[in-house]
Amino acid sequence: MKKVCAVMSLINNKGFTLLSLLISISVLFLLTPMIVHFISFIQSVESSYDQSELEIRHVHFFIQNEVNRSIKQHYNDYSISLVNQDGTTIKYELYGDQIRRRVNNTGHEVILRNVKEFKVSKLNEQTYKIVISKGDQHTFERIYFMQNFEEHPPYS
Repeated sequence: MKKVCAVMSLINNKGFTLLSLLISISVLFLLTPMIVHFISFIQSVESSYDQSELEIRHVHFFIQNEVNRSIKQHYNDYSISLVNQDGTTIKYELYGDQIRRRVNNTGHEVILRNVKEFKVSKLNEQTYKIVISKGDQHTFERIYFMQNFEEHPPYS
């Protein structure tokens, strides 16, 4: 017991020593370059995945999903209508500066805002091209291959 008390009396618990201060400053100097490198890495990742491009790709994903389930398609320059096997019509159209989705021409769901251009064009009998441009100059186009299954539906 006397040895423990003797050791405890040698330890000064009143605050930082010069040695502990030097160690903490040296650790801080060693970590600073890594923190700066990490922050620059995070900024480069954020700029490579632009929000507008992801939004436009998301809209194309929705359209592709509907195209895959459709048996018949109608289009004009600013809209495309897709008819499912049960007779439901899904329409994607430019409405002001928005792309909206309508089911059987009732209600609407806004799919994308701040749209500058939504252009649908037919390349041949089974191929359509859809171009979407946002107000911040991001443009993405995609070609869709569609089949007319009126005579032979795929799920009959």
